[in-house]
Amino acid sequence: GTPRRRIPPCTFFPAAPLRISPWASVTLQTMMKPGKVREGRAALIRRGPAPKAAVAFSFAAALLFGIAEAGRGPSLRSSNAVHQASGPLSPRRLREQSEVSPAEREHLSGDDASGVVLGEEQGADPLIELAVVGFEKCGTSFLMDHMLSIDEVYMGGKTEHCLSTNGLKNNFIDRYTEHLGEVTSEGFQVKRGLKCPRDLQDKYGISNYEQYFPNIKLVISTRHPVLWFQSFYNYRLSQVEKNTGEVWHPPVKDLIGQCVEGSPYMQGEDGHTQNEKRSVCTDGANFHHYLSRLGKTSMDTEEEMSLLKHEMSIHSLPDAKIFLMEIGQFSLENETLASTFEDDLGTFLDLNGHVQPLKHHRSRAKRPIADATKDIALDICDEKHDLVRSILVKAGRDAFVWIRDFFLRSPDVVVSSREH
Repeated sequence: GTPRRRIPPCTFFPAAPLRISPWASVTLQTMMKPGKVREGRAALIRRGPAPKAAVAFSFAAALLFGIAEAGRGPSLRSSNAVHQASGPLSPRRLREQSEVSPAEREHLSGDDASGVVLGEEQGADPLIELAVVGFEKCGTSFLMDHMLSIDEVYMGGKTEHCLSTNGLKNNFIDRYTEHLGEVTSEGFQVKRGLKCPRDLQDKYGISNYEQYFPNIKLVISTRHPVLWFQSFYNYRLSQVEKNTGEVWHPPVKDLIGQCVEGSPYMQGEDGHTQNEKRSVCTDGANFHHYLSRLGKTSMDTEEEMSLLKHEMSIHSLPDAKIFLMEIGQFSLENETLASTFEDDLGTFLDLNGHVQPLKHHRSRAKRPIADATKDIALDICDEKHDLVRSILVKAGRDAFVWIRDFFLRSPDVVVSSREH
């Protein structure tokens, strides 16, 4: 195919689809090691009249293989765009990837049956159609509760489902397969979605959306970095104290920079490294860095690239749509803002029926702090935190400029109450 956006010169290696059913095919890369090819394994499913089961099984096999092996070699890539086939592009580098030989492909597939990618072709439904993917402490739980009140939306229950780390836990495949083709009592099609506020910040989350759900609708909520940092710190403080009896209370100055040393991702380069900062770090406030990974801007000017100084992978989701919002839009104190948000979100999700009005949103930052941690809770406005606060303010300023001047210019990005 032809690249849908301008990208740095590089060598592309096509990835051949692995055929595992008449209805579903996935692209699996063999994991290359010096002098040895790591053989991939895929179970062939019997041809029959059950496309739902086939799609679910194919996705399970592919994602199991991809997540298990992702830290040891090239991650899964989609074959329907040139730079998808070669792997995600970084603003500064392109990860090299080995080509799978025809003989290896034959060994991997064991069958030449034609098929589609997770039901995304030939009119079949994908397992997932929408996802609330960011950011933590930006109202994603509130959004989840709102989604659960909508008859036309199924969110897999009240449990988070993440394509970055635990996409196959909590009976993920079974849950969503059971709701394929479901309609409401009014006859409206039910949309299937998930919530995982970490998927944009993990190394493999976006890659899996790119690979398996290229037509996904993403709902992303943001927040002022200063308020985000304070809320997240105090949340972790109370969370750990409540669950383990141990108080997580690092000096705030130690949270400057990356969450995982040597990696721009929240869980490290291998996707599993222990995050001792519990994802509370100043780099986590660079929301525009994570948004840029969705590949919705050209990244061909010095002005834009000066705002995106990061080493995370950039992906291509040309058919994905994004609903961007800010946590203040939840506030019922501004009824016009809240009402507009409800209507615009419903339009974005293509809802037909009546949607329950927003409930009152109470930020955890405004909730009473437990007595056990009250004396050590973070007050970000304290003079001793001037350095951290200045870093967060700069992150907010850079994010504002990039979102306004670049991200919102994409026709794939929708925002409610743009002036807000």
